[in-house]
Amino acid sequence: MWHFIDRFFVLSHVIAGMLALVVAPLAMATVKGGLWHRRWGKLYFYGMAWIFVSTIGLAFFRFNAFLFIVNIMSFYGAVVGYRVLYRKRPGQPGQTPKAIDWIAAAVMLLAGVAFVVWGLAGLAGAYAPELLLGSGMTPFFTPNRRTPSAKRAIIPLASSNRSPPPSRRPIRRHS
Repeated sequence: MWHFIDRFFVLSHVIAGMLALVVAPLAMATVKGGLWHRRWGKLYFYGMAWIFVSTIGLAFFRFNAFLFIVNIMSFYGAVVGYRVLYRKRPGQPGQTPKAIDWIAAAVMLLAGVAFVVWGLAGLAGAYAPELLLGSGMTPFFTPNRRTPSAKRAIIPLASSNRSPPPSRRPIRRHS
C-alpha cells in the first residue's frame, strides 16, 4: 500500500513538472491577457500546485530539506503571479491583500530564513540539521541512500537518549 502511494506521488510529481516545464514557455510566447495566455498560465499554475502538494506527500516517504525549501520558493512565485491578478488596482475596495497573501509571504520568509541559517551553519562547519532542529530530527536528514521515512523517525524522536551528530573527521586507518 505505502509503495503504491509513494509511486503515485513520484509519478504524478514528474508529470506535473513536465507539464509546467512545457506550458510555461507557451504562456510566455502568447499575447499577454489573451485567451491562450490565460489557458497556458492556468495549466502552469495547476502543475506547480500539484508539484507542491505531491512534495508534501513525498516528504513522508523521503524527506529532503533542501528540495522542500526550493519547492516552497518555487510555488511562492506561482502563487504571487496568480494572486497579482486579483490585486491589479490596490487603491480600490476589495483589492487589498487577503489572508492568503500574508500567509504565503510568511511561509516564504520562514523558508528563506531557514535556507540562510542552514547555509551559514554549513559554512561554519556545523551539522546543519542538528543545529537547526536538535538531534531528535537527525533521522530525517541522514544523508544516505536510505533516508528514513517519517514513521521510522518517530522512535528516535521519542527517545530520551539522543546520539550526537556524526563526526566530520576522516576515518583513521590502522596500519
